[in-house]
Amino acid sequence: MIFNARFPSNIAACVCLATCWMQAIAADYPTLTVEPVVADFNEPFADLPGTPGERLIVFLGGTIGNFDDDERAAFLKRMADALAPGDHFLLGADLVKPPSRLIAAYDDRSGITAEFNRNLIEVLRAELDAEGLYVDDFQHVARWNPTLHRVEMWLRARRDVSVHFNALNRDWTLPEGAEMLTEISVKFRLPELQDELRTHGLERVESWTDSEDDYSLTLAVKR
Repeated sequence: MIFNARFPSNIAACVCLATCWMQAIAADYPTLTVEPVVADFNEPFADLPGTPGERLIVFLGGTIGNFDDDERAAFLKRMADALAPGDHFLLGADLVKPPSRLIAAYDDRSGITAEFNRNLIEVLRAELDAEGLYVDDFQHVARWNPTLHRVEMWLRARRDVSVHFNALNRDWTLPEGAEMLTEISVKFRLPELQDELRTHGLERVESWTDSEDDYSLTLAVKR
C-alpha cells in the first residue's frame, strides 16, 4: 500500500497513519503478511518484500491523477519493473465527470480547497525563510482543462509580489495578475486508463466503480 506525503512536514504523520492502517489490516486478515516499506515513489522501487508472484501493491486515493502524462508513464514503468509476473496492482482513480461538478469541488463555496492551495505560500515562507511573501497576496483559481482532462489549480497574484528567499539567497518577483500552476488532478476514462496499464505489462483483471461512475478501482496483474 502506497501513501502520499505532499510536504516533508507530513512524512511523520503519513508514516504514523500507514502504520495504523497496516496494523488494522493485519488484525482483520491474520493470514495476510503486511510488510511496510518507507520509500519515495518518484524514485525507482527497491526490491519489494514478499514472495514474487504473490504480492499486491495498492495505490489509492486518486493520487495517480497528480502526475502529468510523462510522470504517470514513468511511475507505471517503475511500478511494473518492480513487480514480478503474477504480482497484482490495485489502482484507484478519479473518473471524468461534468466540469461544473469538478469546479464546484475544487473551488468550493466554503473555501476549503482555496485554503489548501494557498497554504503552499505558507509552506514556502516557512521552509525558505521568505520575506515579502504573504498568503493574502494570492487568489485561488481552479480551471478545467478539457484537452488534458484535468483540473488545474493556480495561484494568481493580487498585486506585484517581490520576495527574498533567505534560505536560497535569491529574489523572486511576480507581477499583478500573473499565475502559478500549483497542482493538477487528472480525471480518467476507464478504457484509456486500462490501455495505459497494458502498455506497461499490467493487464486488467477487474474494475469497479461506484453507483455514479465517479471513482474507480482497477485490479491488474503483471504479465
